[in-house]
Amino acid sequence: MKKVLIFQSYFFLSFFLYPLSAQTSDVFNKIQNKESRVAGEVKIVQETNIRDLVLKHLATEQNSKGIPGYRIAILFATGEEAMDKIFKTRSDLKSRYPELIVHTLHDNVYYRIYLGDFRTYSEALKYLKKVENIYSGAYIVESTIDFPPLN
Repeated sequence: MKKVLIFQSYFFLSFFLYPLSAQTSDVFNKIQNKESRVAGEVKIVQETNIRDLVLKHLATEQNSKGIPGYRIAILFATGEEAMDKIFKTRSDLKSRYPELIVHTLHDNVYYRIYLGDFRTYSEALKYLKKVENIYSGAYIVESTIDFPPLN
């Protein structure tokens, strides 16, 4: 019973009160603040561990740069010719797949090209089958992908 109440409290606070977290670092103080309400009184009774956990979750989500997903790894290159390969491959991918984003990353001595931001593995697999005909070494990697555009 206690686990159910904890889950319900967490669910309520993390999903319904998330917009409040952008305005203040402490959702609980905002709820209990009489000046922010028209009528009524709210009193939250819970363990401090729950409060700390919810606030930690909200802070983590607020700083998130993306969501878990998949990309297609196309090319890893290093050396003097790496930049030429990167530019050629990038322009080729943009012309062949204009609906997908081409990501170019530089990590120490390696240049990497990834294609797309896919929410599911099956979605990435569908494009991998198309890409493999041209780039035989392509494969799917788990990655933090950009947030999908709001339509």
